[in-house]
Amino acid sequence: MRTHLLKFTAAAFWLGSCLASPQDPETEDVDTVEPGNDDTPNDITEGSNNDLVGSNQQDDTANEEQAQDSNNVAAPRANDTNNSTVNDQDLSWVPFDSDTFDNHEFLSENLVLLWTLGVDGNDNRARFGVASQSEGYLALGFSETGGMTGAQIAVGLQGDDGFEFTAMRAEGFVMPEELEESDMEFIEGSQEDGVTGFIFDKDITVDCISQLNDIRVDGQIFLWAYSDSNDFTKHDDDKRGYQMVTLSGERLLSGGIGVDFGDAEIMKVTAPKVTIPAEETAYCYSLHKIPEGASKWHVIGDIPAVDNPLVHHLVIYGCHGENPFTEEETEQLQNESICDFGMGRCQAFITEWAPGNKGRSFPDNMGFPMGPDADLEYFLLEIHYDNPELLEGEEDSSGIDVFYTDDLREIEVGSLSTGDFQPAESMWSIPPGEESALFEFECPSECTESGLTEEINVIGAMYHMHKRGHEMELAVIRDGVEVEKFHRIRNFDFNYQPFFPMNFKFLPGDRFVTRCWYNTEGAEEPVSAGLGSNEEMCMMFMVYWPIQPISLCSVDKIPEDRENPESPLVDATQCRRIGVEEVFMSSNPELPEFEPMAERVDTCAAALEDSDGDGAGSSGHATDAVIPVILLISAIAM
Repeated sequence: MRTHLLKFTAAAFWLGSCLASPQDPETEDVDTVEPGNDDTPNDITEGSNNDLVGSNQQDDTANEEQAQDSNNVAAPRANDTNNSTVNDQDLSWVPFDSDTFDNHEFLSENLVLLWTLGVDGNDNRARFGVASQSEGYLALGFSETGGMTGAQIAVGLQGDDGFEFTAMRAEGFVMPEELEESDMEFIEGSQEDGVTGFIFDKDITVDCISQLNDIRVDGQIFLWAYSDSNDFTKHDDDKRGYQMVTLSGERLLSGGIGVDFGDAEIMKVTAPKVTIPAEETAYCYSLHKIPEGASKWHVIGDIPAVDNPLVHHLVIYGCHGENPFTEEETEQLQNESICDFGMGRCQAFITEWAPGNKGRSFPDNMGFPMGPDADLEYFLLEIHYDNPELLEGEEDSSGIDVFYTDDLREIEVGSLSTGDFQPAESMWSIPPGEESALFEFECPSECTESGLTEEINVIGAMYHMHKRGHEMELAVIRDGVEVEKFHRIRNFDFNYQPFFPMNFKFLPGDRFVTRCWYNTEGAEEPVSAGLGSNEEMCMMFMVYWPIQPISLCSVDKIPEDRENPESPLVDATQCRRIGVEEVFMSSNPELPEFEPMAERVDTCAAALEDSDGDGAGSSGHATDAVIPVILLISAIAM
């Protein structure tokens, strides 16, 4: 049975990509630049979807002219200190007392963010200070994904009667609107001597979830912009951007920007030049031998190198055990990109790129194992091309730079994926005209019992859907009770699918459920699951430690009679372990009921319902009427 594991589309690793149209994302060439250069195109280009000013109306043309600068970097790494000078970064110019804050990080060479978690004994409040070396407005946005949609924005500028602070929200790539009620409280602000800065407090967990944003302390994406004008209508391309910041100080997965990989070696997993097929959807593959010279290496990070805007995603799979390809196939795959070859023999997810992704780096005490002693000596690179205009003659040689070292680290990390990993065969579809249709994919406890030998610690994850996806979350069920809901994304953006830093645990025997909500309003026909950009997916990819045997836990379609491939297909739970072929737990599995957690109450939606008097108000989120279609899910580890 042919398997297409991860069809990434807009997976973004955090910071600084420049957005395309939500309907038709593209990418430009991406080139790595040195951190700390405020003139680099890491910042958002005009018309991009993470432009804090936005547009007075939706501008598809501007969106389609995105600059997908997903490699470019512009910021030093975080500083966990409140000293006025750290790593030659002078804070003496900041117009307020920087020593009153616990942490700071430069978002660009001329803009610094300072913060303290917990204010005046209230653990649910955070204090932020932001300052720029500029003489105009200054804006700081709290975004779920890196895009404008749903961003909560603080704006400070010098008005006619003094310094003005405004709390705003963006409903899309449009001019943000002032919030009538906000959890942001202005403390102080000023603009003088070429510097603008202000301080404000904000709730960490909010009650009005349809209008305000939680602060993700393990990895908050900040949009930022500054200007030499106090007219909040436009800013220069080199004075805006976005960046993920770990506010908690935990050692979690982080982005590739500004990372110094030291003397690490670089393995360029780059496709031999290929002429992209003049087809709407094409998958092309190439094989790459892991370097010799050590019995084991540790991968410590990766950065994408995208060469053509038709690239929809890149995925590196690991080929465990013996080389699964014949000598003839190996020679062919190492010297040219083979399209529609199929990757079923290498299915261990290693890493990926999709629009908005800047790469990733592991904490400095963690690494991913490869080499003979890790039973992993080949990578298979998959490139998905999205060519709806059937362009001819387009060439590509994209890839991912993998940084590795023989200075082995203390902890080895793995990857664990959940969701539906055979969408082409799963045969589920979303009815048209639905505002919020829920699909659930569950990994049963039998899979984690057989694949986990101990508790695992998740340090990061990436969510993946397509254009109709609008919300997503992961839930954990333990002993028949739903005990956790992790990192609910309420404003999913097809063009921004980053690896989010996370901090939670799984135990052997846990069940977990990947939930995806889709909006099919305007569709005349059902939207089917599948590999194409106009079809849908529901996938999640986690990075965790310590590495475990589990590799995949997914619903699968298999012949009812396994001795007869022509027999009718039935659902079965697919549980895969590293280096082990498919293990099917059962056919047509009956999953036990569980006690669900209570949904968070949206106080704004509740107030709207009360004002309507008939309960007709709607937050637009998945707690409203949904269509539950329960399937089974999957998990990949490496």
